Amino acid sequence: MINLLRPLDGNPELLQTLSIHLANGQHRQRTASALGLHTNTVDNRIKRIATLTGLDPALPSELLKLRAAMISLTFASTDVDNRPAKM
Repeated sequence: MINLLRPLDGNPELLQTLSIHLANGQHRQRTASALGLHTNTVDNRIKRIATLTGLDPALPSELLKLRAAMISLTFASTDVDNRPAKM
């Protein structure tokens, strides 16, 4: 799943935009406000995400894949040492 986001490596602003956009229910004005950007900038970043990943956040089935990939990335980024020991 995380591999879906690999094309965004080197573009932290796109990952941040996607994360905030998903958290805001794909509401572009809220996303723009949270990032301190114009809504057109958010639109342009979303288009770049779609172009780079091949997944359009405006399409429900592709949005689910992007959301799952972001969740996977979040869990993959957590510190392994903080996980409970296996019994």
